[in-house]
Amino acid sequence: MAERWRWSLGLAALAILIVVGVTIAAGGLPGTDDAATEAVAATGHQPWVRPLTDPDDAQQLALFALQAGSGAGVLGYLLGMLRERHTDRATAAGDPEPTAGR
Repeated sequence: MAERWRWSLGLAALAILIVVGVTIAAGGLPGTDDAATEAVAATGHQPWVRPLTDPDDAQQLALFALQAGSGAGVLGYLLGMLRERHTDRATAAGDPEPTAGR
């Protein structure tokens, strides 16, 4: 029964996140980058460094996917390392069937 509640709460939280995300995306709310750019431009400041490249939308998407994939890889490695460490400690302590995350 407790597992059913966990699934229900997880699905409800996911639904709320989806609704909030779609609502914000559809509203076209400006981000902090836009606000900061406008605030700096209003002061008359001239940039003293130019970007090395000006990627188009497809290149930006590819760079973002590369960044997300790298982050997921590092996170997966760290979680696997922590699980293995937990398993090794439980085995050393004499637990015949170690369980991670309990």
